[in-house]
Amino acid sequence: MRIRMMVAFAAMASAFTLDAPSVTPAFAQGARASDIVNRYRVSDAEIDQIAVAVKAKASHNEKAETEEAAGGNTAFFLNKWMEAQPVLLKLAQGGSAAGAFFLGQLYDRGFDIQQGASFYGHIDPDAAKSARLYRIAADTGMTSAMRRMGEMYAMGRGVPKDPALAKEWQDKFDKAFFGNNNNVSTECYVNGQRTIVRGRVNC
Repeated sequence: MRIRMMVAFAAMASAFTLDAPSVTPAFAQGARASDIVNRYRVSDAEIDQIAVAVKAKASHNEKAETEEAAGGNTAFFLNKWMEAQPVLLKLAQGGSAAGAFFLGQLYDRGFDIQQGASFYGHIDPDAAKSARLYRIAADTGMTSAMRRMGEMYAMGRGVPKDPALAKEWQDKFDKAFFGNNNNVSTECYVNGQRTIVRGRVNC
């Protein structure tokens, strides 16, 4: 049985279906659990290819790409990370910055590989790969990704802890999201807990 995902395009009046790479034949043929799990890992080489594809795309529309990558991705919306992974990977490989960002979220969380009652393994969280995917999206000006990069640098998750870079990415987010509005937010981290403070303050 093939896994089918409905991905809605905000820029189109109609929707189309993306076919995620089917894993059922591998399950049915008695493939090793480790081989099945490995199909859902993302390699550094694949992330390099995603970076090239996203950079090569002429322009990025954050709202449209977000709707395409997550808004219409039923599996992602329902927290079915295993089923969402091949859809997001395909979008990211096609140059979608939002696809790269949401793919980064999957690897930031980690997810189970299972079919029905059969459990095959788990993809452990990988903050370093998540940070790379977030950075790919952030470099296109995607606000959610810029904010996430600020968090990663502030907490040292997947990247060296660097308050200066955390502030730099937070400032980029503020400028992109709020523009010249002075009513901006600052993210402060106290004992590893994120707190949103209105206005520009030194935490």
